[in-house]
Amino acid sequence: MMEAKSPEQGTGSTKSRTSKKSSGAPDKKSFVHDVVIVGGGLAGGVAAIHLASRGVSTLILEKEKGPHHKVCGEFISAEGAELLKEIGIDLLALGAEPVRRFRLHGPHKSCEAKLPTTALGYSRLALDEKILELAEKAGAEVRRGVVVKEKTEGLESPGGHIVLATSQGEVHARRLILATGKSEFRSYQSRTGRDSSYVGFKMHLKLKPSAARQAREHCDLFVFDHGYGGLAPIENGLFNFCFLIEKAALKKIGTDWDALASFIAKHNWEASRYLDGAIPQFKQFAVVSGIPYGFLRNEPAENGVFCVGDQMAVIPSLTGDGMSIAAMTGRAAAMAIIDFRARDGHLRSPTLSAVYQKEMRARLKPQIESGYQLHLLFKRPQLCDWATYVVNAFPKITDLLFLRTRARTGAPRLKVDSAGAKRLEA
Repeated sequence: MMEAKSPEQGTGSTKSRTSKKSSGAPDKKSFVHDVVIVGGGLAGGVAAIHLASRGVSTLILEKEKGPHHKVCGEFISAEGAELLKEIGIDLLALGAEPVRRFRLHGPHKSCEAKLPTTALGYSRLALDEKILELAEKAGAEVRRGVVVKEKTEGLESPGGHIVLATSQGEVHARRLILATGKSEFRSYQSRTGRDSSYVGFKMHLKLKPSAARQAREHCDLFVFDHGYGGLAPIENGLFNFCFLIEKAALKKIGTDWDALASFIAKHNWEASRYLDGAIPQFKQFAVVSGIPYGFLRNEPAENGVFCVGDQMAVIPSLTGDGMSIAAMTGRAAAMAIIDFRARDGHLRSPTLSAVYQKEMRARLKPQIESGYQLHLLFKRPQLCDWATYVVNAFPKITDLLFLRTRARTGAPRLKVDSAGAKRLEA
C-alpha cells in the first residue's frame, strides 16, 4: 500500500532536489532526503541506483574519502552477476575473470570439481567505485569522508523524520538504509554472531607464471591450522588471496606478509606452491576483525529503517555468496521503500521495514545455516583431508553444497493476502 502524498513524502523528482556532485557541505536542517544510505559499498550502492533512477532523492554517506580495499573474497556467483546486470554492470566487459572450477585443499589432500554455474572474480575496489559512479549518474548524491556518529531521532519523534548526527552536521531522512558492511553502526543495533574469533586478511598477488596458469578459472580453498582461505583470479592478471586466522593465534604467528604467508605455506602443502614467489601488491594487508559469522538479524525492525548486506546477515566467507546477498538485500530494500511498477517515486509505508526484514530472514536462514556448518568443518583441518576423499568419490556432492549456500535472488514484491496482511514474496 502506497502512502498518501504529503509534505513529508518524496516528490518523485530527484533532479530538482539533489545534485549529482556533492560540495561536501552539510545540508540545511530543513532539507529532508527521501532516503539516506549509510555506507557506499555494494549493498548500499545497489539500493541507491534502484531508488535514484526512479525519482527518489537519495543520499549516500561514505566514511572513506576515496577508493579503498575491503576484506572480501571478490568471488561473484552467477546470481550476483545477474543482479549487477540489472543496474547496468557487465562484469566481463569490465575485465572480470571467469571462475569455472574449485579445488579444496586440506593440509595434505586435495579434490577438484566443476562449479554448477560460472562465477566471476573482480576486485571490490573497482566494483564499488563503478557502482558509486552509476549511483551519481542515476541522480543520487554521494558524500565521501562523512562519518555517521549516531541516529538521534526516528520517525516516531516529534519532527517525524530520521535524524543522523554526522561529522558534517545533522542529516534528515524519511527512510534509512544501513549498509555499513562489516563495520558496526552501534547506535542502532549491534550484531552478535555465532563465531567472531577470526581476523580477516586480504592481499592481491601477482603469481609466478606457472602458478598463475594453474590457478586460472579456479577458486582454490586452503584449510590449515587456525584458519582457512581462498585464492581466485581477478582483473589485470592478479589473484585475490583472502583468508581467516584465529585472533588468538596471531600473537604467535605475526601479522606481516612474510610471517602469515610462511605460516600458511607450512601448514598447507598446496598453498605453498601458489605462494612461493608470489608478489604482494599492497604495502599492508586489508584487515578486519570481529566478523560475526552466522549472524542473522532478528531484532524487531524500526519503522523506516532497512538493514542490508552484512547488516542483515553474515555468511562465512568460504561460501562465496556474500556479494550476492549484498546485492539482493539492497534491491529488496529499495523495492520495499518504493513500488518499482509505479512512476511517481512515492514512498511506501515505513512499516514495510518489518515486512522486509521478516522476508529476508526467512529467505536467508537456510543459506546462513548451511554456510555456518561448512565453516565448522573448515575449522577441523584433518577432517577436511577426509572430505576430499568424499568429493573425489562423489563429485556431484559439490553441486548440492553449492546450491544450499546460494541466496534466492528472485525479486520480492509487495502482496496482500486473503487476511489483508502485507508481505514481500519472491
